[in-house]
Amino acid sequence: MANVLSVLKEASVMAKVTHRKELEKEGWEMRSVLDEPRLSEAVELYKELGFEVKVLPFVPAEFPGECAECMKGACDRYKVIYTCMKPDSENS
Repeated sequence: MANVLSVLKEASVMAKVTHRKELEKEGWEMRSVLDEPRLSEAVELYKELGFEVKVLPFVPAEFPGECAECMKGACDRYKVIYTCMKPDSENS
């Protein structure tokens, strides 16, 4: 049973990693990993600059080799900001 749970957990993490790659293929850029209050401030700033913004959960497996170790203990606090230029803003 423990092996089944381990496989399911790994599959879930891989789906999220794939999700990150899919977002990037769609033109979304990963901008930052933040927690509050800076998270809300950054989201508002990107919107004011004309970007579409997505805020997704932080998944340490998506950031191998990066500074994810310090965030693992509180990964539910941290969020990943993705931005994409709004279609009507591209010609401005």
